[in-house]
Amino acid sequence: MITRPLASFCSFQNGVFYLDGKKVFLNSTDYPYFRDDPENWADRLKKMKSLGNDIVSFYIPWRHHEVEIEGNRRYDFHGDTLPNRDVIGFLKLCQAIGLKAIVKPGPFIHAEVNYGGLPNWVCPSLNPAIEPMIGSTGEPFTWPGIQKKPDASGMEELPLPAPFDPLFLAEVKGWLQAVTDQVIAPFVGTNCPIVMIQVANEGIYSNYQRAPWAYDFSRSSVQLYRQFLQRTYGSLRAYNLCHATQFAHWNAIDAPRKWKSPTKWERPNDLSQVLLLADWAAYQSYYMREILTRLKGWIPVDLPFVINANPATNESFGIDAWLSRVNPDDLPGIQYGFTNWIGVACKDPSVVERYQVMIKRARGANLEENWGFSELYEREFAHPSICFYQTLIQIASGATGYNIYTGVGTSHVDQDLDQMHVGVYPDLPPIDGEGQSTPKADTVKNLNKFFDRWGADFLECEPVRPIAFGLYLPYANSAVWVPEQDWKYARTLGIPNHGRTVQQFEKQCLQNHLDFDLPNLQRANERQVQRFKVLVIASGRWMDSKTQQKLKKYVLRGGRLLLVGEIPSLDERLQPAHELREIVDQIQVVSESQFFDGTAADFFERIALQQDIICLNEEARQARIWRYRHAMKDVDYLLVFSGNGVKRALELRYRVGESTHDLKLSLPSQSAGVVRIQDGKISAILAKCNNEDLKEEVPPYCAVDGDIVDSKCVGDWFYDRENDPV
Repeated sequence: MITRPLASFCSFQNGVFYLDGKKVFLNSTDYPYFRDDPENWADRLKKMKSLGNDIVSFYIPWRHHEVEIEGNRRYDFHGDTLPNRDVIGFLKLCQAIGLKAIVKPGPFIHAEVNYGGLPNWVCPSLNPAIEPMIGSTGEPFTWPGIQKKPDASGMEELPLPAPFDPLFLAEVKGWLQAVTDQVIAPFVGTNCPIVMIQVANEGIYSNYQRAPWAYDFSRSSVQLYRQFLQRTYGSLRAYNLCHATQFAHWNAIDAPRKWKSPTKWERPNDLSQVLLLADWAAYQSYYMREILTRLKGWIPVDLPFVINANPATNESFGIDAWLSRVNPDDLPGIQYGFTNWIGVACKDPSVVERYQVMIKRARGANLEENWGFSELYEREFAHPSICFYQTLIQIASGATGYNIYTGVGTSHVDQDLDQMHVGVYPDLPPIDGEGQSTPKADTVKNLNKFFDRWGADFLECEPVRPIAFGLYLPYANSAVWVPEQDWKYARTLGIPNHGRTVQQFEKQCLQNHLDFDLPNLQRANERQVQRFKVLVIASGRWMDSKTQQKLKKYVLRGGRLLLVGEIPSLDERLQPAHELREIVDQIQVVSESQFFDGTAADFFERIALQQDIICLNEEARQARIWRYRHAMKDVDYLLVFSGNGVKRALELRYRVGESTHDLKLSLPSQSAGVVRIQDGKISAILAKCNNEDLKEEVPPYCAVDGDIVDSKCVGDWFYDRENDPV
């Protein structure tokens, strides 16, 4: 086994990528080499680089590179059995062209390949010695497999292996060690291309966002769950006392599988029964940490590791389900990152709201943004303006980088790898299947130009966030189970509707053009909490004493605390705890119905904050607006996203200390732009002044106080005062 090569030239600090000691706004482009003819590789890589992309990302599909010939399995990383298996040759081209690389060896990759990229021999239906991943009702968790359905409407579903099955783990270990020894380790070093490794894909099987009852109830997982309970409670006595149970040994405890209406409980009003469900939800992030620890450990190189979490679903329990599984605070030395794939942000407000949870949960980069798929996903992604808006709104929300997914069209995939997607994949990328630039190429080039020039400066800025919603994960772990029809009973038990309260908070902040943060109350230290003028919390009957003490100090030091629900009276073991009740006269408490039924104006009156962004016309009121401020220089970034039916330029006023400045920016409907302002003057602009989807365009125009910049060229607008002085 090759030992760890030294790669101290690259790292992550506070979610920001550093290369050779310098902050880098992480812009990258994905290129699925395994779908293309190797004769195209060099040409496409050079064209990607010409657009300003210096980092290429790519999966390394297990089923593509470990092949079975006449009953014998072997690895092929040189293209001996199929030319586009020569991933080593591909990496050599990256190095020669001057591109860095993010490699993604899975083991599961999705990427629209057969069986998610897993080889046939790990499938439980083909190898019964491996147990399947199981859902709460006993059904196996499946994925489109290796053969088409009889009617050719899709692929026949196959069960996926239980991630902790010993035989499956042994196969995964063998694959990751082989790809490390032969592919990754030889290309790690100061002058080598690989700078980062992504393990897994959007969770284990692109299912990071799924609810606690979706998986994994396999034998190996339930056994791990019992270990989690032992670590959490320490002794059976403590567990039984907390849950009002009488188990004689840990192996007698089973995983809960569904919510039971409180009207059918043997002991009504007994919160200990809720803890049985909350334990299983809390176990989900522990489960993810354990599998990620193994995957990372089998790739022993000294490089930054990342994951790419997918956003919450739009179901009523979606945010709480996501919070129960995705816990960036507990990642085992792995940098948090994320994707998208949940809809069109400029048309569906819930997309933006779910982005806020995903991006503000922890700092990191967007590792997959849709720049090519309009047939597999929403048809709007055919247009550059949609892709641009989507990318920029993640940056406004806090992303420290973006990925053009995918940058290149391909059409040379092997049938064993993908039987369903014929023609060019994806259908409308920046560089098409013939190697020609599409209209998206110019948009990508300007996006890269702006963040290559100003990305490090932008990363030094802080978002203006005077308010926060304090996430309390034990509430999410309980609320996720409650069906809509049972909330009236759940509230009588003191269970707060955590996820819905988060989403309502987001709606009201976004309508007031008020940026916010989402700290984890249990992990944030007192200094991190104290920096917010206002803290809003979904509050229930119980809360651990340490967190109550932290909030008490926050209030006594001048912070304004708004509780939605009730003041806690119990600790995490359901024993009396009255820290917050001791300062009840200094806390604002509202019921859930008051909070949910209130308007954005009601919310703003409750929190009593000075308006940082003041809208001067209807176009600005309909827009979404974020501001970032540099701590050491008189520099602001205004990121503006227009609404519907725009008739004139957006006009707004923003505060910097005791002074105010007026911004006027022309954008078509459902478009976006970012303006850099230094010393009261416009320094740089990146804006999409034409919306191809709506067929709207406006003449480029921007003014900050008396400083005006405009252009006669309609379309993508990039302006840099240093190179294009007024």
